[in-house]
Amino acid sequence: MDSDSPQSFAPSHDAIVVLGAAVWADEQPSPTLRLRTEHAIHLYQEGTANLMVLCGGLGKNPPSEAEVMAQLCREANVPENALILEDRSTTTLENAKFSAILLAPHKAKRLMIVSDKYHLRRARMVFQSLGFSVETSAPVSRLPLLKRMAASIREAIAMPYYWVRISLNR
Repeated sequence: MDSDSPQSFAPSHDAIVVLGAAVWADEQPSPTLRLRTEHAIHLYQEGTANLMVLCGGLGKNPPSEAEVMAQLCREANVPENALILEDRSTTTLENAKFSAILLAPHKAKRLMIVSDKYHLRRARMVFQSLGFSVETSAPVSRLPLLKRMAASIREAIAMPYYWVRISLNR
């Protein structure tokens, strides 16, 4: 093949799953939601996967987290047929369960999960419990140190709770 010939590579994952975060007033993504989505868009544009599952239901402010992420993807020229909106979840367990239902017709098993670094260990555990092969990726955090520490403490508490919930559901 010429060095000038276009090359086609199979994506390394079946889907990129982006876990949601807050939507602020006036339908604006929180900084965390924006960072996660922009990171996932970058992974998509690099060819990591041909599908993006955007997770997150309705929080304090409409619309759903998934819809706000979809709008950011559209603005970045991600094609509509690459987007799957999971717009009901409010927990990591629901992210995984509802995503599994939406991904079943695509026979997707190899996932790249995008969230904040402190959340990825738990997200990996939950998605793997449903039979997915999981890799993770996180944007560079812009949270202040105290907020990152608080999030890490929350995760230290959530991990055993989620482990028990997953174990009881097997």
